[in-house]
Amino acid sequence: MSSGDRNVRVVTKDFVYEQIKQKIITGSLQPNENVVEESLAKELDVSRTPLRGALQQLEHEELLVRKQNGRLKVAPISATEAKEIFMIRSRLEGLVARDAAERATKKDITYLKHITKMIEDAEVQGIQEDQVYFGMKFHTYLYEISGNKTATKLLNLLNDHINRYRRLGLINRAEQLDKNKDDHALILDYIEKGDLEKAELFAQDHVNSSMEAAIERIKNSQFVKQN
Repeated sequence: MSSGDRNVRVVTKDFVYEQIKQKIITGSLQPNENVVEESLAKELDVSRTPLRGALQQLEHEELLVRKQNGRLKVAPISATEAKEIFMIRSRLEGLVARDAAERATKKDITYLKHITKMIEDAEVQGIQEDQVYFGMKFHTYLYEISGNKTATKLLNLLNDHINRYRRLGLINRAEQLDKNKDDHALILDYIEKGDLEKAELFAQDHVNSSMEAAIERIKNSQFVKQN
């Protein structure tokens, strides 16, 4: 096999991995749903080799789990796991916001204000996907300017699981969206003021509010695993 062929195979496997992961995160592949290799291979127009490589990676990341019969299914959801993930994220996001408040430049503040405006516009227009997208950009930029590489690495490891629960919590969340519409602006206000303690506190509160909404939603879900 030539190096070119090997590179094509790697790219294909990465493509398949991203496609299936997004199906899991968005709920296109639902919790506890069986993974049918034949169907996925046909849908994505790929061979079994890159498909199985992608499935193995997703199993390693615990977005897929193996049943007793050896077949794979989408990992279940549980209120317990959601609480654990969000509590860890809350502490880490607080640390990142604190460090960002100490390091942010005027240029950083200007960019964060732009992102915050995009979040507010998405909320007013009721475009939830845009709200999630720009919310993620806000937090990702905080990771960058915080300089806290360890917290950022841990958050990146958690984010696929976090986004899965966050999107489940988006359904019928009009009241919660209204309640939280100024969260990012409040965090940014304290970062701009250089108030480390309040930046950390409000970042934690923001995540905790999302946790409460997600847990309430998944408790009423037909897919929830009670534990």
